Parts: sequence; structure tokens; C-alpha cells
Amino acid sequence: MRDTKKQEEQLKLRLITRTDILKTEYSVEDVQAKIISMKNIIDTNKEKLYLRTGINKTENLNLKSFDIPQKFI
Repeated sequence: MRDTKKQEEQLKLRLITRTDILKTEYSVEDVQAKIISMKNIIDTNKEKLYLRTGINKTENLNLKSFDIPQKFI
């Protein structure tokens, strides 16, 4: 809400245009959509991991990142 008020003041002072505001709003919406998409991908891959390993879904998965040595790639 505060950002909107700030943008309106900048608009009045002609520091930004309505197009700038719309582009920013679009960018925010785009990032939010990408976040949702990534969360869905993570959930789907967790489901696949449960199925492929036979781990019960009631067990908490504790995933850790790791690097594969270049000689194995």
C-alpha cells in the first residue's frame, strides 16, 4: 500500500509514467507466477521421489544438496 502511494506521488511529479507502474506490476505478477510454478515442480518431484524410493509419505524428507565431481559428468 505504501509503495502505491509513493508511486502516485512520483506519477504526479512526472518522475515515472503510468506505463512504468504497469510494467512493474506485471513484473511482480510474473515473479509470483514463477514462484508458484517452482513450488509445484518441487512438490511434483517430491511425490516422484516418494514413489520411486518407496518411502512412506508420512516420513519427512530431509533433502541435502551435493555436487557431482566433474569426472562423473
